[in-house]
Amino acid sequence: MPSRLRPTPLLLALAFLAFLAVPAFQDESMTSFCFRLLELVAMTYSLNLITGYLGYVDFGHIVFYGVGAYTTALLLSGGVALHPALLILPGGAAALLFGLLAGYPALRLRGAYFAIATFSINEAMKAVVLNVDWLGGSEGIPLARYIRLELTTAYYVLLGIAAAVAAFSYTAVRQKFGLGMLAIREDEDVAEALAIDTTRYKLLTYALSGAVAGLAGGIVGLAHVYVSTEYFDVGKSIEMFVIMMLGGAGTALGPLLGAFLYFLIKDFLILRSPHLHLVIFGLIIVFIVLFLPAGLVGYLRERSGRLRALLE
Repeated sequence: MPSRLRPTPLLLALAFLAFLAVPAFQDESMTSFCFRLLELVAMTYSLNLITGYLGYVDFGHIVFYGVGAYTTALLLSGGVALHPALLILPGGAAALLFGLLAGYPALRLRGAYFAIATFSINEAMKAVVLNVDWLGGSEGIPLARYIRLELTTAYYVLLGIAAAVAAFSYTAVRQKFGLGMLAIREDEDVAEALAIDTTRYKLLTYALSGAVAGLAGGIVGLAHVYVSTEYFDVGKSIEMFVIMMLGGAGTALGPLLGAFLYFLIKDFLILRSPHLHLVIFGLIIVFIVLFLPAGLVGYLRERSGRLRALLE
């Protein structure tokens, strides 16, 4: 099927065009709702690169979100003379550098050992932030006196980040770099035997996924005019895993579909069962693991040969 006829990029484009039109309704509550949804979309796509495409389970992925948010906040509070929205770029660069430094030793591990290592890295960074005074400690860094960034501006920046990583997710697996990631996911030892530089592929993927999360953390911190150790909350990493599993790990549509469904279900459960929503959500997760291990996209692909060719 010619690439121009593939529906996946068309569906992605339509979805992000719909997001683009949201601020035009001038409904702040709707814009805020979609802003939180886009945050999940961007973060899940970034995790999908390392876990869905590379096959490395990263329980500490949220550390990049925190590094980006704190870097941006420190630059802003330090009086750096740049437009606030541009300050997320150093935040993304700091997250990328952190990914290179932390990933070099961590990516020598595999399986559960890597998952535990990434969780430990995140907890270590959280402890550092809590105990270093100039990082705000337990009080965090309030930014209200330094910034007046409109929600609409932050929304469009986050939309750009989410759309860019979604486009990269779709195109990368059709290029040499993406095929290398998939080869490592299927069998790393065979990939090495085929002369694929697995260390370089893993390190670049880990750092790039971290940079996306760092950019997202920076713009969310500016929008909320406050950063704290909550930006290292491992619960957010678990949330991203649920979304990725729901939509379909290692797919281009999965993170977008999973984030949309997860957000709607979560909002509905919180409104209807504020004291039981976590229990109900836990049961939903068990259902996904048992009956939809490949996620919704994977399930639809398995059910129909035509859908297998259409959904990516």
